[in-house]
Amino acid sequence: MPAFHAKMRSRLRTEAMGADTAVWLAAAATQQPSGLFFQDRRAVAAHLPLASSRSSPQEEEQLLAALEEFSLKFRP
Repeated sequence: MPAFHAKMRSRLRTEAMGADTAVWLAAAATQQPSGLFFQDRRAVAAHLPLASSRSSPQEEEQLLAALEEFSLKFRP
């Protein structure tokens, strides 16, 4: 993705910037609500505008059922 990197270089985070939030969240995990996405030590939207990343309750139930079925293969 060299072209993407060249165009977005000024907007991308460095490794240290990305690690900062991960380390902060690991240290503060018990003080933050579960299930959120974090960026720059702040909770951010879980869905990007125009990204079609939302799911219906039925789709969520189907995913959980499929994961449960898959997990049975690994149970003793």
